[in-house]
Amino acid sequence: MKLTAPRFWFEKKGMIATLLHPFAVLYAAFGNYLRSRIVPQKMSVPVICVGNVVLGGSGKTPIVQMLVKHLKNRGFSPHIISRGYGGYLKGPVRVDTSIHTIGETGDEPLMLSAIASVWVSKNKVAGAKAAIAAGATVLLLDDGLQNPTLYKDVSFLVIDAARALGNGCVIPAGPLRETLPESLAKTNAVIWVGNGHDETLKTITAQKPVIKAHAATVCDIDLTGKKVFAFCGIGNAQKFHDGVRALGANIIKTADFPDHYVWSTYEIRKLLDEAKTLNALAVTTAKDAVRIPQSLREAITICDVEMSLHDDMLLDKQLIKLKL
Repeated sequence: MKLTAPRFWFEKKGMIATLLHPFAVLYAAFGNYLRSRIVPQKMSVPVICVGNVVLGGSGKTPIVQMLVKHLKNRGFSPHIISRGYGGYLKGPVRVDTSIHTIGETGDEPLMLSAIASVWVSKNKVAGAKAAIAAGATVLLLDDGLQNPTLYKDVSFLVIDAARALGNGCVIPAGPLRETLPESLAKTNAVIWVGNGHDETLKTITAQKPVIKAHAATVCDIDLTGKKVFAFCGIGNAQKFHDGVRALGANIIKTADFPDHYVWSTYEIRKLLDEAKTLNALAVTTAKDAVRIPQSLREAITICDVEMSLHDDMLLDKQLIKLKL
């Protein structure tokens, strides 16, 4: 069972966070201790890490997609290394949508495999070696900033400006996997997605280069003026709702599920029946779509997120270190 993030994580630090602070200190100290005992292994091709410090959605996956296109346009063969959250395969295994299921690989690897070779591997080093043997000329490490086993040539920390760092506390007092200074210490540049939390942005800009990005929701059909029943199981549902509204849709109802939620056929049929009763389109995200039974996917309108940078040169300035 997957849980949703507590509301107090994204509110001003209060009594609950204060009471949980000692446990947060222990959590952070234990994580640092484990990481300090591991020497990262250097690979024969460059490794680019795209990570975050906050649990839940930050826009990391669309950034990975953008980097894949960026690297392919320059003639490189990027392969993606993923832990395969939600899947049981330990790997390393190359994701194949014709044979693999959500239960085996998780949702993100299946979605990303449409644009690049994806390797699910609980052991990052083993996954990297398998990808290199298969012809990868550069590796994209999806969500590996806190994993010390693989040496990263360049690391990007992705932050969603709308929620930023929440209450700024480490788990369980807040949403952070580690403190911000710890994340910044192993980051080459921060990718700041959207607008908001200017004071936090100012603090980060004083310490690391910041690449500003914009996330735009796209859809295969024109949603202008159409009634929509929006449902999803992602880390930041509100961001999805806002994106659909930006396309001109009239959202008359929403249904939000825990991140990475896997629906049964019965549940999807129930959602479709509700949309029909409301005379509305059932709309979800591309990430959610891979978790929906194939037989029912055609009845649902799918929206995706496209990431663009305010200044591509800032990204190239980081990648030039790799001679890419």
